[in-house]
Amino acid sequence: MPQKQHGKWTRREFLGRGVSAALVGGAVGRPEGSATRSFPIGGLIGWLRGRPGANEQIHVACIGLGQRGSQHWQRLESVPAARVVAFCDVDQWVLARQAEEFRHRTGRTVRLEVDYRRLVEDPGIDAVSIATCNHTHALIAIAALQTGKDVYLEKPCSHNLWEGLQLVRAVQKYGRIGFHGTQARSSPAIQEAIGHLHSGLIGRVERARIRAVDLGPAPPEVPDEPTPPGVAYDLWLGPAPKRPFNRRRFHRHWRHWPEYGNGPLANQALHLVDLARWGLGVAWPVRIQPVPTPPSRSKALSALGPEVWQLDFPEQKTILVELWPWEGWTGKLPWSGCLPETVTFYGTDGRMEVSGFAYRSWLGRRRQPGPAAQAPPEEFEQFLHAVQTRQMPAGAPDIQQGHLSSGLIHLVNIARHLGRTIQFDPANQTILADPQASALCRPEYRRPFLLPAIA
Repeated sequence: MPQKQHGKWTRREFLGRGVSAALVGGAVGRPEGSATRSFPIGGLIGWLRGRPGANEQIHVACIGLGQRGSQHWQRLESVPAARVVAFCDVDQWVLARQAEEFRHRTGRTVRLEVDYRRLVEDPGIDAVSIATCNHTHALIAIAALQTGKDVYLEKPCSHNLWEGLQLVRAVQKYGRIGFHGTQARSSPAIQEAIGHLHSGLIGRVERARIRAVDLGPAPPEVPDEPTPPGVAYDLWLGPAPKRPFNRRRFHRHWRHWPEYGNGPLANQALHLVDLARWGLGVAWPVRIQPVPTPPSRSKALSALGPEVWQLDFPEQKTILVELWPWEGWTGKLPWSGCLPETVTFYGTDGRMEVSGFAYRSWLGRRRQPGPAAQAPPEEFEQFLHAVQTRQMPAGAPDIQQGHLSSGLIHLVNIARHLGRTIQFDPANQTILADPQASALCRPEYRRPFLLPAIA
């Protein structure tokens, strides 16, 4: 057995000690070949019945075990309806580390896989949660839907507009639950806030303003290098173009590169766009256009003003998206008191701010404090309940809502990339009279990682 060096295992030692043993000997329901499969009696019953019953535990596999993925399995395990039975990650170092944490917390071992395709083909697994890089979200989700799995998919549900449409069609075609990771919708406080907006608490609301913060600088440049031991790099690249391994593009840093991520607007701003759409009661815009930067009320930030884009909707309503630079932030806006990433609704009789899983309001001409509340989300409880009942809760973030909100981010990114206004046809979900912009709605995919067109 390898020995620890200065109290720590090296990557190679840790991989040799942990994941290899699990991949060889600890895989319940692991495919043993192309023609035959082995799975427990419970898995066979699950396959025969098609889905778990209302009183049966749901067997879940977690795909992608980074920061958010580790939160997935911990939250799923906290819900009695779920039993996490498998982990998947392209980095065996991450896989082994999370498996050890799982064993420490639960007293159980968990099946380990590097290739997600081995999990989605297993009839003993009822559902998957996906927290990989953005560019593989739709690819993995559609593969799971096609094999009868219900899916919890992190935001954004798609890497581009065309992918989102295929996801919506796949959920409808295969009759599965598709739950999107815009979890603020499952917070009782946010549900209360949206209820107040729709009931007229602040009057007629026609405008929402989003304040989001940029990602900050990319990591310093480093030379390309051989792929580290235990990393299935080609699988990580997936449909993205082939290029040498470089750790500044790997793991948490991938968000800075459009081949894998969707820039700063796909982070907290996507949650805010989703809430703004929900509060205003709108879907697709007719126009996305740049607007002049508004003057800042803070002298410290006046030289670091935001980039602003306006989304105009057929209902004569507007969402303003402000993207503020990372530099200069101290954690709170000087005129708000809320966290810097906030959506504000402006009504004829007041104003409401929503930030994270909390909201507060100001009413009347004198802006007297109105209702306010905060409450954590219940996204995994809602997801598992939907799997058991085959019904999405009212207002829950299904894939249709995920496609709408992710699609708005994609449209703003296209307008940002081109630096001009784009016109959109909501009925056909297409960009009008702009071939250059339309071409950005569906990129080329690298074989064999081709996303299927769902009829």
